[in-house]
Amino acid sequence: MKRLVLVLALLVVSAGSAMAEQIDEYRDALEAFLGGYSSPNDFVRFYADKVITGIDGTWVEISLLDGRTDPSAPTPMSQPEFERMCGIAQAQIEMERTSPLSFTMTRFAKTEVPLTYTFQAMTGAQFAFSAPADTVISRLGFDIDKVFDQDMIPWFSFMTGAGGIATMFAPSPNIRVMIVNQVNPSIFARCSDPE
Repeated sequence: MKRLVLVLALLVVSAGSAMAEQIDEYRDALEAFLGGYSSPNDFVRFYADKVITGIDGTWVEISLLDGRTDPSAPTPMSQPEFERMCGIAQAQIEMERTSPLSFTMTRFAKTEVPLTYTFQAMTGAQFAFSAPADTVISRLGFDIDKVFDQDMIPWFSFMTGAGGIATMFAPSPNIRVMIVNQVNPSIFARCSDPE
C-alpha cells in the first residue's frame, strides 16, 4: 500500500510540474502573439501600437537565409551571414512609423525602383497594406503603359504585391513576423539596435 501511495504521489508531482511548464509556455505565447494582453478587447485596441512602436530602422527578411526543407535540421544561419545580409543595400528594408496607427516598409531588392508599402492598423495584429500599382507592375518587368496589351499579365503576383491584409507579430523588439495575404510567414530582423 505504501508503494502505491508513493507512486501516486510521484504522478501528482510529475503532473504538477508539467502543468507549471504549460503555464510558462502559455505566458510565453501570450507575450509573443498577443503582446501580453489576455483580454481580447485590450489586444484589439492596443496590440497594433506594440507592433509599430520602435519599428523605425533597417531590417532584413532573415527567414530568407534559412533554406532548410527539414525543420529538424540545424539552421544554416550564422551571425556573419546575418551581418553580411544587413550590409547589402538590395536586402535592406526600411520601416518607419508614420502615425500612431500606420507605418511604411520600403523594399529595395530586385530593381532600382524602391517599393514602398503603407500599412494601416485595422484591429489587433491585422493591417491593411498597399503599394502603388504602377511600381509593382514595373518591378514585375512590365511597362505600365502597355500592361493591358500584353498576352499574359501575372494578376496573382500583382494582387499579392499591390496590397491586402498583413498579420504582424512582435515577439521581441528586434523581430517582426508577418503573414501577408495568408501566405507563408516572413521573419524580419533589425539590422541595428533601436535608437
